[in-house]
Amino acid sequence: MADDPVVPLYQQLAQAHHSLDLELQHLHALPHLPHALHLKEIALKKQKLALKDRMAALQAPEGMSAHR
Repeated sequence: MADDPVVPLYQQLAQAHHSLDLELQHLHALPHLPHALHLKEIALKKQKLALKDRMAALQAPEGMSAHR
């Protein structure tokens, strides 16, 4: 179980997800988002969601992702 390659991958994805969350928090702290930063916010949210989906797929039992 300690050699399970899914665990380090999941941890990497979780760290990337957290980093994107921190970046989004920084943007949300700004009083006004210029258009370029708004577009960046949208891209960050999409990346964060994609990471969350990959993390969920790693946690799903074998074959469950095929039923989506």
